Amino acid sequence: MLLDGRHSALKIILKNSGNTQAKNVRIRIGMMVEGFKDVGPDELPPLVVAAHDSQTMTFPDLIQVFERAVISDIFKGDRTFRFQGEVTYEDIFHKAYTLKCAGRYYRGKFILE
Repeated sequence: MLLDGRHSALKIILKNSGNTQAKNVRIRIGMMVEGFKDVGPDELPPLVVAAHDSQTMTFPDLIQVFERAVISDIFKGDRTFRFQGEVTYEDIFHKAYTLKCAGRYYRGKFILE
């Protein structure tokens, strides 16, 4: 994430660190700012992610969604900015898995929760 006040966006890279492909991968992750409705890109269609490959999910620039005053509050740590969601997938044996992810931005750092 680059927070420079102009081109600030949340970008999440999910990596398949296994030795086999992940099938029927569904990514549902939202971006949340205290006091506002959750924001997120449209849900992606189910994917196949090859072994050791990755999938990138990019959110809109914050300036496209929030006023500068809100972004300033985020930078100063006066307003909570988070992401949260889950990724579901199946392995090559058709066993289903769910991964939960979350993090928050606070005063220049993203903290994974």
